Amino acid sequence: MKSIFDKNANSFDLIRLLAALAVIYSHSYVWSGGAEAISRLTNVTHAGELSVVIFFFISGALVTKSLQRSSIMGYVIKRVARIYPALIICCFLVAFVMTWVFGGMSFTQVLNDPQVLKYFGYNAIGVWNVHVIDSAFQGHPTQALNGSLWSITLELRLYLVLAMLAMLGLVRNVAIRCTALILLVIAACYSPNALPLVGDNHALYGAAHFSTFAVIFFAGALFYSLEEKIAPRYTPIWL
Repeated sequence: MKSIFDKNANSFDLIRLLAALAVIYSHSYVWSGGAEAISRLTNVTHAGELSVVIFFFISGALVTKSLQRSSIMGYVIKRVARIYPALIICCFLVAFVMTWVFGGMSFTQVLNDPQVLKYFGYNAIGVWNVHVIDSAFQGHPTQALNGSLWSITLELRLYLVLAMLAMLGLVRNVAIRCTALILLVIAACYSPNALPLVGDNHALYGAAHFSTFAVIFFAGALFYSLEEKIAPRYTPIWL
């Protein structure tokens, strides 16, 4: 039997692909003005939100595995290489191409509008999110440009939280790591406004729901850390 975290012993990529498609499906209803199936069924959540839960849980597990098996510098290099090339290209295309081709702005307007540069700079760095360029997509059901980028910003902050735990020596030992993660979950649940980087204080941290998904991320990290105790295993069906 293999651990589900062994290479080629899971279907995490397929799960994340399906979750990404569910986000696209859910967000399409923002433009149509309707309510998608899960939203109508539950009146509580929607397919996009459930997909983000999946993303953060899997990410918490796999990123913790990466940190546990790497030096801090190696961990940082891996995270930067995984996030920033695609993030920068995506933000460039949205800010400078989509606003010109589809957003009702001329090419000259795009180049001269300071909000375009602000959108690109803030989102490409990933420290804060800007979702609207006032001159673009006027008259559309929503002016928000790629609102999903908030999840990348939170991911980057959670990577930093784990790196800080590692620098404090709280990662290598499983018991200490789990204790630290449980304390973070408690803080996120009971005092989210005071939690640095991933709290619920919109003015300081950028979104009022960061701590909710931080809990999911830390739960994934705990799942990986306790995997030997939980003992989920991969067994090929042909054996």
